[in-house]
Amino acid sequence: MTHAAKGPDTLASDLLQAMFLTMRRIRREGTQGATLSYPDLMILGYLRRSPGRGVSDLAAEAGVSGPTMSGQVKRLEAAGLIVRESGPDSDRRRVSLALSPKAEAIVASAKQQGADWISSRLAELPESERQVLAQAVPALMSIAGDPQAPR
Repeated sequence: MTHAAKGPDTLASDLLQAMFLTMRRIRREGTQGATLSYPDLMILGYLRRSPGRGVSDLAAEAGVSGPTMSGQVKRLEAAGLIVRESGPDSDRRRVSLALSPKAEAIVASAKQQGADWISSRLAELPESERQVLAQAVPALMSIAGDPQAPR
């Protein structure tokens, strides 16, 4: 019986487990030698996709409290990975965050390592299974809330 024939609840559970296990392996095996923790890389990834965000935006995106994110941002700033810029208006409390060139290089490297890892796993699959995964990508991107996901 295919996953779709089992119903949406079973498919949801199976997909969630598969995604969790895959991400765990990527974190463990796909980014070996990474100089930053996975949460740090996630924060930098958020800023890479949307530079200029503030601490509260990052906290909401990551699902953590403002004070928790503030501490993480301060630590990354002290490491020379995040730079603070004055907001576009006259409100000095509003600060925009951006990646430093050093952080850009680290994020690009971690992304490439993860892509290389998953590419090697995909190469081990039969072509028919790779095609199934390729067909699933637009739906998964849509579920993830990517506004540019093809339909």
